[in-house]
Amino acid sequence: VKGKNIPVRIFELVAEKGDLNRNEIEIYRLFGEGLEYYRARQWKRAENAFGKVLAGKPDDGPSKTYIARCRTLSGTGVPDDWDCVYKFKTK
Repeated sequence: VKGKNIPVRIFELVAEKGDLNRNEIEIYRLFGEGLEYYRARQWKRAENAFGKVLAGKPDDGPSKTYIARCRTLSGTGVPDDWDCVYKFKTK
C-alpha cells in the first residue's frame, strides 16, 4: 500500500493438504521458483518462470504482477541494499 514503510507478507491459501493435483503442484513450484529468481534479481529467469505459471493458469494475477515488476525493475534497476520489497509510488 502506498505510504506504508513496513512490508507485510501476504499468503494465499490454495487448497487443503493433499487436495492439489500434479499439475497444480507444478504450477505452485514454478511460482516459488519465480520468486527465488525475483529475489535474486534474475529478472529474465523470474519472468520465464512466471510465464510458465501463466501457461498453466492464465488468470494468475500474482504471476502477471511479478512479470510487470520484473520488466520495470530490469529497466530501472534496484539499489545494492534492495530488500526485495516493491514500493508503490501511486495508489
